[in-house]
Amino acid sequence: MTVHLHAIVISGDNALCRLLTELLPRLWPGAEVCGTAATTTAGLELADRCRPQLAFCDLSRTGRYARQLRDGLSGRCLPVFLLERSMVATAQLQRITVDYLLKPVSHEQLQRKLEDLRHRLQVRHPAADYGPPSRLQRLRVLQGNVIRMLDVDTILALTAEGNHTLVHTVEGTMHSNWSLRELTAELDDERFRPVHRHCLIRVDRVARVVRGEREQLLVQLHGCDRLFPVSRAHTALLREI
Repeated sequence: MTVHLHAIVISGDNALCRLLTELLPRLWPGAEVCGTAATTTAGLELADRCRPQLAFCDLSRTGRYARQLRDGLSGRCLPVFLLERSMVATAQLQRITVDYLLKPVSHEQLQRKLEDLRHRLQVRHPAADYGPPSRLQRLRVLQGNVIRMLDVDTILALTAEGNHTLVHTVEGTMHSNWSLRELTAELDDERFRPVHRHCLIRVDRVARVVRGEREQLLVQLHGCDRLFPVSRAHTALLREI
């Protein structure tokens, strides 16, 4: 059975990113690095977007952000930390970095680690083919000064704000770094439908439709006081609901 593996690399070292991108498919046929990120925050957002099976995480000499990376990737993929030799003996890192590679990463070292990971991934998902990822289930959002993982099921509507998106829920409005176009491609198009080129709504949460100024149709959702405008091009959707 061919196991198609998707991986990401979280590292500010461009040479290291290139090395892993080139070596991985050679050592694991069907594997690919589907993206790289230079910072922890960007890396966690990339994991949300790509939903890989592996994440190679390059740590600074202090091991800063190791716990944030481990917790942020927990339950979604296996993190493999890239460490300086002097960091291995650090007690805190020993508890966090269960899987690691020593820098500089060699062909032989990576091959041994992949053989171990291949077995573990097949044990966890014996019938998996790791083809295209499923629909987005959780979304990383900013609520005030707090970054949180939001269940997609709790989203009522999404509206574009420049290159980012406002996420509307019963709890209030939150901010996502994804663009509305990116989210449209990832969300279930049976539940999230456009009512305007700048707005998606949950069609199963529509409470009422009203007419505003100049006969503009507005839709309100259960659990949200806001009224969302409906463009003429999307009025047919309201007749389907």
